[in-house]
Amino acid sequence: MLQIIQDKFICLYGGEDIGWIRSFTTAAREVAKAAGISLEMVYVGKNNTKERVRKINSQITEENLGHCWSDPTYVWYFWTRVESMLYSKMQNRKTAQDDKIMQEVMTILSFDGSDEGWALISRGSAEMARAKSETMSQSLAEFTNWEDDAKEKGF
Repeated sequence: MLQIIQDKFICLYGGEDIGWIRSFTTAAREVAKAAGISLEMVYVGKNNTKERVRKINSQITEENLGHCWSDPTYVWYFWTRVESMLYSKMQNRKTAQDDKIMQEVMTILSFDGSDEGWALISRGSAEMARAKSETMSQSLAEFTNWEDDAKEKGF
């Protein structure tokens, strides 16, 4: 889904719990520093919550927690594009069982449908991890357990 060709890892994250956003972005920065990787984080909010996204964007900017789009309309564009990918796959009679991109699109859309926070960390399409807030936070907290594997196999 994310065809980003560069040496940086990109983290897209969303949700409406500013407490989780604070703890997640702090932990992600600490892990990225310990792993020696460059990590860019972008808050992509939730679809259909323009005022809430605007408020969270404001807090993210004020507290320097990461990047966010200054105009909440871009958040809407992001989610509309993801939905468009799903509809395109459906028109081509693809299913989640036989199409990896459709699987990923459906996962991202399920994150938007949840009240929980979530994050996706990727470097191109080959390396990607995505999970809801609790799982992602736990994984980052346990970085020392998988740090050596990350150095050998990639973050």
